[in-house]
Amino acid sequence: MPMDMDFLDLSMTNKKTLILMRHGEKLETQSCDYERPLSEKGERQSRFVANQFNIRGIKPELVLYSGSPRTKQTAEQFESQFSHSFDRIDSGQELYRAASEDAMMTVMAKYIPDTAQNVLVVGHNPGICLLVHYLARNAPPQMLAALQNNYPSSTACLFEISAEHWWEIEPHNCSLSFITSGDGLIVNRPVHIPSRTI
Repeated sequence: MPMDMDFLDLSMTNKKTLILMRHGEKLETQSCDYERPLSEKGERQSRFVANQFNIRGIKPELVLYSGSPRTKQTAEQFESQFSHSFDRIDSGQELYRAASEDAMMTVMAKYIPDTAQNVLVVGHNPGICLLVHYLARNAPPQMLAALQNNYPSSTACLFEISAEHWWEIEPHNCSLSFITSGDGLIVNRPVHIPSRTI
């Protein structure tokens, strides 16, 4: 399926794309937070989010997640909506314990090869929320307004990145293009139409 050209900047279609997603809703059945799996709602949320990317032609080739059951299950439900399989990388507890934007980027740089062009990262708050807000600081006001501070379960953001190496990502080379969540949130980057003089 071709990419929606109103959705992605033509000048960046050959660059990297990064989806930063918080896991779907979790079950509260386990006393240990790390061991908590997805609820049925969390599974549905993950599939809904995946379909929002699939219909827009955004197809991850690699997924990085923590060793927590709910991030692995989110990645599996996401992948189930595509006709190809993803390369999977389990970071163990490293992504789970990454509680700041710097820690998140350190883990990503460690595990994501520079040859990967389209990557999905499934993580946890507060790290995933802080990284999204850091990378999105130059986004249009309409998109920033749609980003809730606590980054609810199953929220996902797409960034277009102009960088050769994953460790080079910064707000100045990232463009927030799309926000969605399993609860139905869908926000596209506003399309700029230049004014015409006659």
